[in-house]
Amino acid sequence: MTYSVSQDTFLHTMKQNVVTLENERKTSQKRLNSILLVMTLMFGGLSVGLTIVLRDHRKRHGQQVPDSNVRMTMIILDLSSRLGEVIVDVIYTIVLQPFNYLKRKRWIKTYQLTDSRYNATVGTEESTILKANTIRICDECQTDISHKRSDARFCSDACRMQWHNFVPHKSTGQ
Repeated sequence: MTYSVSQDTFLHTMKQNVVTLENERKTSQKRLNSILLVMTLMFGGLSVGLTIVLRDHRKRHGQQVPDSNVRMTMIILDLSSRLGEVIVDVIYTIVLQPFNYLKRKRWIKTYQLTDSRYNATVGTEESTILKANTIRICDECQTDISHKRSDARFCSDACRMQWHNFVPHKSTGQ
């Protein structure tokens, strides 16, 4: 004996129930959408009517009535367009003001890239500490130290010790 899905009455009944419920759902959806459309149009018409009645009432009783219907729209659009500029200004202030403060106090240096090297400026001064064409040399042996840090004075520890007349074990007395 074999089982046939097409012959199963329970499955057939379930399928019919699902199809019936789906049709009822679609019908209810159409009714609800129609009701919401009618209500939206009614309330829109009521709001326009109330606006006209209120405007006439204000004119009769001497209250200020703006006759320009476009003015409020222009104000809203102007505020929204300026909001982006305000946000950019706030972000700029939050990010750059601490940097400018540290620069004014000369706690940080700003560097400017040039063709061959960089120039460092201290604080807000325009005076350049390092010029692009300057070659820095070791204070002791006069070799080029342009490849070293900007505050380096010597090419090696040996030159630094020689410059300062360093004597090994001088401090321990040996």
